Amino acid sequence: MHRAFFMLMMIVTSVNSFGQTTTRGNTTKYSYPRIVAKIHLTGQTSAIPTTTILTPKKNGLFRISAYSSITAPGCNDGGAWDLIFGWADDAGAEQTPFLEPPFLLGCGWVPPYDHITITLAVRDNAGMPLTYSVANGDATGSTYELFITIEQLM
Repeated sequence: MHRAFFMLMMIVTSVNSFGQTTTRGNTTKYSYPRIVAKIHLTGQTSAIPTTTILTPKKNGLFRISAYSSITAPGCNDGGAWDLIFGWADDAGAEQTPFLEPPFLLGCGWVPPYDHITITLAVRDNAGMPLTYSVANGDATGSTYELFITIEQLM
């Protein structure tokens, strides 16, 4: 009886192990996706000039996740902050649209105050900076916060 049970367990164990691979000898240094940069800014009341987030050493695919919110209104009617990302792929320099949704953060007086959530995938070439900036579209007088996470996908 014990021998039959033992044989049954051996068969079940061996069936479950077919098709599995081992990672021995795997020299991969990184797994993907992985976070490569974070930005956390609060209490912002002015534009942010073009700022480098990272400059990859190899070509890569990156996911940009951004959240921005008005924390105190105060701008002119129709005023907005414009979040702009820049990178360079095989076609050359690229940039998100200027003063167009979903990258536009309105700063009106009526609650709930505006917020934006963005997820964007970009291919950035080696040695070319991935950048961000915030332009002031008649938004003086308001306060915003900005959170950005960059993940390398491959």
